[in-house]
Amino acid sequence: MDEELQQILKHLRLGSLLANWDELLGEARRGRFSHERLLKHVLQAEYRAKGEQALDRGHRGYFISFPELVAKLYASLADHSQDKLLRKFSSYDCLVIDEVGYAEVEPTQVGLFFTLMQKRHKTKTTLITSNLGFSEWGSFLKNKHLASALFDRLSATTHVFNMKDCVSLRPKLNDGGESDAA
Repeated sequence: MDEELQQILKHLRLGSLLANWDELLGEARRGRFSHERLLKHVLQAEYRAKGEQALDRGHRGYFISFPELVAKLYASLADHSQDKLLRKFSSYDCLVIDEVGYAEVEPTQVGLFFTLMQKRHKTKTTLITSNLGFSEWGSFLKNKHLASALFDRLSATTHVFNMKDCVSLRPKLNDGGESDAA
């Protein structure tokens, strides 16, 4: 683990992650985790380490995929419950939004997502996973100005873990579609 990542983990108070990094990486290799699954595994391990303390203090968190989130936000327009739903997602101490960039989104959905991020900005913790670089968000969100504003809010008080050069821990498939590790 490089020095910069160690400093970020210390800043984020993820001490048990730092202390158990080699063990967690070994578990990931044995489990043949993708980088995304490794991140989830690591966060779950860290959450377990702090979970009881957080629960005792009344902290709440929620995990949702981006397609599911924007679908729920969009559906809330039909019964005019979007304000209530935005308050609900804004209230979680930690909101984990997975797979940003995998689903096509409509302008209305993008607007609702932006509103949610604006409400959470500098007040609550939000974790976002995506295979897209920030430079690609303009075309994915179909609105370069809104993507720029969203990026501005997300990057103001954030730590970015770029896993672009990470090697997948999943086994490679051979020509027959079977795992080479089998």
